[in-house]
Amino acid sequence: MQNLQIIGEQPVAPYPRKNLDAFTFEGTPLPDSFKDFLEEYGYGEVLGHVIFTVPTIGGGVTAECDELGHTMQFLTKRLRGDIARGFYTDCGVDEATLNQLIVFAKSKDGDLYCWNSTEKYPTQSGGVEYQWYLVGRDPWAFKGPANMQQFLEDFSSEKITDYFKNWRPEQHYKATFKPLPANTTE
Repeated sequence: MQNLQIIGEQPVAPYPRKNLDAFTFEGTPLPDSFKDFLEEYGYGEVLGHVIFTVPTIGGGVTAECDELGHTMQFLTKRLRGDIARGFYTDCGVDEATLNQLIVFAKSKDGDLYCWNSTEKYPTQSGGVEYQWYLVGRDPWAFKGPANMQQFLEDFSSEKITDYFKNWRPEQHYKATFKPLPANTTE
């Protein structure tokens, strides 16, 4: 995983891998690169722009996980409601694909970071990764990076990647991670 500069006053609070391995959302396990990230960094703000939700672990391992897992569920439900109301017609991604997306993060601007568990591929360690999508509130949507590591590299580099050349190409984010208090759902 790419090293991120830790900023802010809150300590890093990684999540135990066994809890992350046990979690499924709508029957879908978390992708390996996302578990690797949460195991190393925990919940917080990445690159000064994106806030990752942390899944509810069955049975409520902690109140923090439960609260943040509800955020993940809420954002996915909101996206599907917007799709049903026709908000994302002609956004660049077909409706069937949009309805399969699971939201796992959001930006401060309200953009949603999702993965599609029907577009999956195995990892070398025997796990799984899913295709990422970015969905904006303007509305727009497009296929994004293939995993967490690629996301961090693409967003924090000076190089404009194919994913982002038409999406805010003037913005580059510093490779930072700001731990947030467990009860923050921004």
